[in-house]
Amino acid sequence: MISAHPVGSRPKVGQAAGGLAIARATWDASDTRLLDLKVSQPGGEGPLIRAIVAAVAAEQGQSPHSVVIDVRADAVALHEDLGDCGFFSTGY
Repeated sequence: MISAHPVGSRPKVGQAAGGLAIARATWDASDTRLLDLKVSQPGGEGPLIRAIVAAVAAEQGQSPHSVVIDVRADAVALHEDLGDCGFFSTGY
């Protein structure tokens, strides 16, 4: 379950990889920045990000919107998950 709030930077909570997960995010009409991801089990970041992207897409509809997240270069599995979700690297 994702709980999305229309203003400010409230947490979004969800079920990820069989455990609990939470992400702190800020957003406005044009972009969402994921600031802090916490998951209870390794590999839970990808499913959490997918759920957040789905919630943002449902709320924004057809409006252009970007989602920004900083990921460590050595987080190979997360980079693969993000690529599968439609993300691409813009800088290192």
